[in-house]
Formats: sequence, structure tokens, C-alpha cells
Amino acid sequence: PVSPYPEKLAGRSAADKREEMAALIDKAGAAAAVITEPESVAWLLNVRGGDVEFTPVALAEALVHANGDVDWFIDPAKVPGPVKAALGNHVQVLPPAAMEESLATVARKGGTVWVDSAHAPIWHAQIVEK
Repeated sequence: PVSPYPEKLAGRSAADKREEMAALIDKAGAAAAVITEPESVAWLLNVRGGDVEFTPVALAEALVHANGDVDWFIDPAKVPGPVKAALGNHVQVLPPAAMEESLATVARKGGTVWVDSAHAPIWHAQIVEK
């Protein structure tokens, strides 16, 4: 299961990080940004996991919206109630299979979605382009 990473060790709250990301996304005129690297998701949400040996991350992706809300794509069974409560109402836990529909929904609404072509699988960009 995922566990919270203390703010005193992280240096900033997850809410502050989401607000910073949201401001960057909004400034660029985008509607959302895809985060595909588990390390980046762990940093953004101040969480840690045990899915990868010797690396304290959970296998997960995220879609950060320009308003600061986050769709967190992770096996919901890995996210205990206290972690959900700590993240608050601005982080929605969704199964990984929901990523496709979330990307498509943003794109259908005419929103631009940032996809880091250097790190994200091409699949993400293909869904947005469809």
C-alpha cells in the first residue's frame, strides 16, 4: 500500500505542488498535463510505495488539471483511507484503465494536454490526438 510522505521531509505540501503545476499548465494555455513517471507522481502527491525494489514508489500515473485537481491512476486497493483523506477532494483515485477515458474527455472538450514525449509512452499522445 501507499503511505504518506511527511511534509517536513518533502519540504512542501502536496497542495502547494499541485498549485504550482496548475499555474504552469494554465500559463501555457493547456487544460492538463500527463505525468507518467512514478517518481514524479510520488513527488507531486507526497506519497511513497513499495512496487519497485529499492525505489520507494508505487506504479502510478497522473493527469494534473489546470485547476489543480489530479486524477491519480493507481490500483485503488493500494490507497488506504488515511492517504485519500490526507490528499483531500482535489485528488481522485482511479484505476489505471481509466486513463484513456480521462485523456479523451479533456481532448473532446477542446483542451490541450501536455504529454512529455521524452518520457511518456506514445500511447498517451495517440489517445489525445484521436
